[in-house]
Amino acid sequence: MEVIISGTGIVSPIGIGMEEFSDALKLGLSNFSKHEIDHLGTTYEYPIAQIKDFNYKTEIDKLEISEELKLKAKRLRNLSTGSMHAVYSALAAWKEAGLDLAAPDPERIAIVASGSNLQQATINKTQERYREKLRFMNPTYGFNFLDTDIIGSISELLQIKGEGQSIGAASASGNMAIIQGHRLIANGEYDIVIVVAPSMELSAYEFQGFTALGAMATINPDKDIKHICNPFDKDHCGFVYG
Repeated sequence: MEVIISGTGIVSPIGIGMEEFSDALKLGLSNFSKHEIDHLGTTYEYPIAQIKDFNYKTEIDKLEISEELKLKAKRLRNLSTGSMHAVYSALAAWKEAGLDLAAPDPERIAIVASGSNLQQATINKTQERYREKLRFMNPTYGFNFLDTDIIGSISELLQIKGEGQSIGAASASGNMAIIQGHRLIANGEYDIVIVVAPSMELSAYEFQGFTALGAMATINPDKDIKHICNPFDKDHCGFVYG
C-alpha cells in the first residue's frame, strides 16, 4: 500500500511553520545562544538552539482552522512547552492534509509520538512547587509526567479513537516514529497516522548529565557561539541541544 506524507507542521529554533523553516534552511540560518540556569545559587551555562517568541494561543489563532477547533486547542490545560509545540504542529499538519474539511473515521486514525522523558523541565518545576505541600499536588501531574500525555491531548482535541503509542529510541526516536507510522498504514491497520516529535524539555539535571558524559557541547569563551555546532569538524565538542 502506498504511504504518503499529506501534511506537515513544525516549531523550530529557526522558524515556526514549514514556510518559515524551509526558507531559513535555504539561507543557512542558525540560532545558537547561551542558556543560563541558576541552581542553588550557582549559575550554569549551556549552549542551546532555543525556540523563541512562540506564543501558543497566538500561533493557534494564525492557523486556518475552524474557530471551534481553535477554541478547543486553547482550552487545553497544563500543557508543557513541548506539548504546545506538538499540538500546534499536529494542527498545522491536520489542516494541510485537508482533514479539517473531510470527516475521517476516528477509529481509523492513530497517533505515534517520538521520544522519552520528554517533559523533564516541567516535571522538575512541578516537583519543586509542591515539595513542601505534596498533598495539594495538581492531579493532572498524574498524566503530565507520562510521555503519552501528548497523545492524550491530541486525541482529545481531534477526537481520535485509534491506538496511541510513544516510541523511545534515543536520537533515532523521530525516525523510528516515522517508520512505525508507515508500518501502521502499509499493513492496512489505519488510514491515517499522526506522527509527532515533541521537543524534549531538559532541566538542569539533564543538561549537566549530558555535559558530564562529554556528549553535550560546552561553551568556549574564546569562540563565537554561533559556530558551536560543528559535528564533522576535527575540533567538534559534542551535540548542541535544540
